[in-house]
Amino acid sequence: MTRPAARTTVALAAVALGAAVALGGCAGGGSGDGPGGAAPSATPLGPADLPGVRVEVSQPRTDIALGRIAIQVQNGGDAPLELATAALRGDPLDAPLTWTGRPTSTIAPGRALDLRVELGGWDCAADGDAPLEVAVALADGRAAVLPASDPTRVIPGLHELGCLEQAVAAIVALRSSAVESDQAAGHPATLVLAAEPTGAAGSVRIESVRSTTLVAPFDGVSGVGVLALGVELGADGPSEMRIPLVPNRCDPHALAEDKVGTRIPLDVTVTAADGTETSGRIVLSADDAMRTALHGFYASFCALGP
Repeated sequence: MTRPAARTTVALAAVALGAAVALGGCAGGGSGDGPGGAAPSATPLGPADLPGVRVEVSQPRTDIALGRIAIQVQNGGDAPLELATAALRGDPLDAPLTWTGRPTSTIAPGRALDLRVELGGWDCAADGDAPLEVAVALADGRAAVLPASDPTRVIPGLHELGCLEQAVAAIVALRSSAVESDQAAGHPATLVLAAEPTGAAGSVRIESVRSTTLVAPFDGVSGVGVLALGVELGADGPSEMRIPLVPNRCDPHALAEDKVGTRIPLDVTVTAADGTETSGRIVLSADDAMRTALHGFYASFCALGP
């Protein structure tokens, strides 16, 4: 078989966890749905006007499943910093990610505040490593634009993941749809993935499925870290995939504290209409019903009932 002329390989690392709070800890953060960007100003302040104030992007573990990131504002200055709004901007984002105060939030000297914002869409024609900045409106009416560092490369990783997910979704809508289990202790379950083609040209090959912090694909003998699938999805189907699962380990604490264990990683190769291939890893999110079903299977398999 003739191979496509072009091939782009996406090496997507796991989304990094949030960085530890500097400068003496983190005060409680808030989120909002206010308009994008800080209040207009003819002469916005810059880093030199706010000495000691630094901005950093992170994604705490608890925010991964919620689709949020944190804009951490660190106040290393001598005076309190009172924020009204803040908006993360940069070429990888298709729109600013905006936070608003309640109505304002104050960061004391030597403290930091995590401003939680909901993720939006991505500009997949842009460089995921392009610089980031935060436009800030202060409570006194002044505006500032500050560079935002991203030491754990949260935005490049999410940009790469999001653009690969968009490429998959253009060809086939893929989701975790059911968990089939007889609820007996020690019996594997079957995870059903539904695949609905959009009618667009191209194909999505599901190369393999990977384990999570909670469950692992079952190879007929035991749970494994990676299970090869080699399923080609496109206009001609198939309409579903069936993946045997077992718990990664029987640990009631792992179940009670689970945050991302029901999100299923898949290694995929997307072939566009022009023959270009893009390979990488996507993660299928789980709705409340799917989380409940997977948690219930885990508890039944491990005999963790009340």
